[in-house]
Amino acid sequence: MQTIKQSELLHKALQYPFDTHLREYKFVIHSASNCENGDISLRNQIITKMDMYLHGLVEEEEMYRTLCLVQYLIEHKQFEKRICYTKFYGIFQILIFIFSFKKITTKNLVFLKAVELAYQWSQRKETEIYIHIFRKICVKLDDCKNLRAQELIQSCICCSVEKSPVALYQQSEDCVDKLKPSFLKTLKFRTFNKLYKDSDLNYSELSEY
Repeated sequence: MQTIKQSELLHKALQYPFDTHLREYKFVIHSASNCENGDISLRNQIITKMDMYLHGLVEEEEMYRTLCLVQYLIEHKQFEKRICYTKFYGIFQILIFIFSFKKITTKNLVFLKAVELAYQWSQRKETEIYIHIFRKICVKLDDCKNLRAQELIQSCICCSVEKSPVALYQQSEDCVDKLKPSFLKTLKFRTFNKLYKDSDLNYSELSEY
């Protein structure tokens, strides 16, 4: 029986759009779930992919598909903790803040997907350390002078909020049941700053392995 390396499965999957070729991506997930240390190996390959992207060695579309894969992987509990690995957390943060917010357009697929993920992960108990990154995003967004770029990033986050049953206001005292799509359209991002300014998460929650 022929054995296919996980790296080969990943390379093949990333040649195709995530939403139309989920079968190929499921093979990657299967390898991560059923091989010894498969989840760690896949995480390390994704870290390498992000590093290569930052050095101009991976195309925008391929990196975007990689982040789509990570988004899907997080639904599997054994991989959820892997994104709290120090090196993954650090390079993911660079993936966002290497960009000038005022210059963001619809062509910045990787940035917009990373912002979406930062919000989603900040809402999960196992990955809530990402609140720190999301808080920085909110501060940068509040200072952004390009209204078009600001609205684009806002809409990206609001879309992510709408997809999630766990709404932005889950940590506030009086808005738990008030989140509606119509309300999101008028959401002001100073609200995000207020919501997260008192976050006291400890960076020791990050994993070294």
